[in-house]
Order: sequence, then structure tokens, then C-alpha cells
Amino acid sequence: MHWCERADLIAAFNEQFRAPVRLIQENRALALAEVGTRASASDFLLVDFGDGVGGSIVVNQRPHDGNVPAAGEIGHTPISGNQRECGCGNRGCLETLIAEPWLVRSMAELTGDPEVTFAHVCRAALGPELPQFLMEALDATAGAIAGILNVCGLKRVVLTGHIRELGPRATDHLVAAIRRASMWSRFDTVEVELAQRRRARGLTIAGIQRAAWLQGCWEMSTPGRSVEEIWTTPKGGSMIGVSRTIRDGTLAEYEMILLREVGDRLAYEAHPSGQPAATFLSTRVTASELVFEDPAHDFPQQVGYRIDGEALLAWVSGSQNGKVRRIEFPYKRARCAAP
Repeated sequence: MHWCERADLIAAFNEQFRAPVRLIQENRALALAEVGTRASASDFLLVDFGDGVGGSIVVNQRPHDGNVPAAGEIGHTPISGNQRECGCGNRGCLETLIAEPWLVRSMAELTGDPEVTFAHVCRAALGPELPQFLMEALDATAGAIAGILNVCGLKRVVLTGHIRELGPRATDHLVAAIRRASMWSRFDTVEVELAQRRRARGLTIAGIQRAAWLQGCWEMSTPGRSVEEIWTTPKGGSMIGVSRTIRDGTLAEYEMILLREVGDRLAYEAHPSGQPAATFLSTRVTASELVFEDPAHDFPQQVGYRIDGEALLAWVSGSQNGKVRRIEFPYKRARCAAP
């Protein structure tokens, strides 16, 4: 992928398709799909097997972002004694043992047959005993996975990709080896799940994840007045928000909000007390700011949020009676009360 290091891929795709474009790493999309599919909210490591081997660590239902664009590259873990040269330029990477093309190469080296395919590898894995090269590859994979579990304090692994095609003997061997090498298995169960790839679902969920920083409890207080706003975590392509305004100890206003994906944009559906519902579509979505607009609405025509550490500035603005108005809500993060 060195050819794209200096390329503006977003601009190139935008010009080609004339539509908004957002890039997301495949492994992150697969991990987000698991977040949206499984009932469990526990942190986990996803490892995907294909032409290479990649991973994603999910913490608090969000894939971990590293400081460099190389997070989750478990396939490039160096394996002692492995001298194969990897496409990354290094030698000994894990994926040169367990990725699909390399399993085929190992089988070809064992049999001397240059026409070997991955189907031959899968048939060999169904035999009475696993081939030695496959056992060694699975053990190396288990060691790399267990190392991440031990360092990050995780007890759950999700495996996707061609590993499922190798059959139960190979997958059972890998699961047992992961548990054997994981520190947590000395105290409790290490969960290892085999799952389907759900790229499309993950890409859908990725849209609402851009607003995940809004989740939690926010509060602002002035003499005689307090405003609270609470947002749920992203799930099912949506977030739910509720707010209430208390004046002199009495409920003055309240609002329920549905934030959901509509095509390639986010829709902010507001249901304020005593007023008709209104929907605003996103015009700006970044890692620190959300802006939604409906030019045809009476007031406001714009709703926005901007986060700065533990502070959240919310605002509504627009034209009313020929004058421009802007109302701000300078929130601070608050402790969410237990039920």
C-alpha cells in the first residue's frame, strides 16, 4: 500500500463518485459489526484472517485508535525462527505463516505440488492429524493473540475470516492454544468466538460512531436554573438523547432526541416539549464537532455541539423575526447517577 501514502484518496473517490467519502480500516469495520451484533458489551480483540492477518482492540464498544495509523497489525508480529520475507519489508511476520496465500505456500513446499490451492489446505486440515506446518502456524497465532490479551487485560477474542474454513480440528487446536497461553485462563474462562465477516454492517455502524464522544451525562447550572443532557452509547446505528430544564425546582422544559444514520449523513430528530418534532441533517461531523441544519425550520435552523476535554458547548442558532439569534449551553461532564 506504499503507493497511497501520499495520495488524497478521499478527494480522488469524491471526484469519481460525486458523493461524501469516509475511509475506515476493514478490521475496524468488522469489529464495529461485532459491537452492533452481539449482546455482550465486554471488551474484546478481533482477529481477521485472509490474504493477511489484521486485528482490532475494542474498548468501551469503540475500536482503539493508536497514535499512528497502524493499530491492530497483529499479522506483523515477528515469530522467532520464521525467516519468510513479508510484504511489509520485514522478515518473520506472523501472517507469512497463517495468512491464506502462505498456508498454500507451506502446503506446496510440503507436497512439492505447485498447483496446490487453499481448498487442498482445508482438506488436509480435516484429516486424522493436522499437518505439522499448520499446527506450528496455529500455535504461533495463539501466542501472538495471547500476548495481546495478557498485555491489554482482555478475556474475549473474536475470530473471523478463513480460519473457520479450516474446520473444527484446526479451530479447536487454535482455541485451546489461545486459552493455554492466556494468563486469565488461570483464573476464569477466556472466551474465543468464531464469527462471520459483517463488513456492510460495520460500515453502517461506523457512521454513528463518529458521534460517540457525545455519550454520557452533561450539565450546566445557573442561579435558579439547571439543564441536563444525557446521551446513550451508539448502538444499532443510533444514539438517544434526553434533556430537561429545571427552574426553581420545577420542570420547565424537556426534549427527547434520536440521532441516527440517514444515508451518508446523521439525522438529529428533536422532539421538544410543547413543540412539533423537527429533523436536522448533519453538515459537519468531526472528532470534536457536530453541526446539524434545516434551513426551512422556523427557529432554530442550526443545532451544534463541540467538545473540548470535559467541556461540551451546545448551541442552537438561526434567524427569528428578522434577527439572528444564538443560544449557547456550556455543559460540563457530570457523573451519571446510578438507577
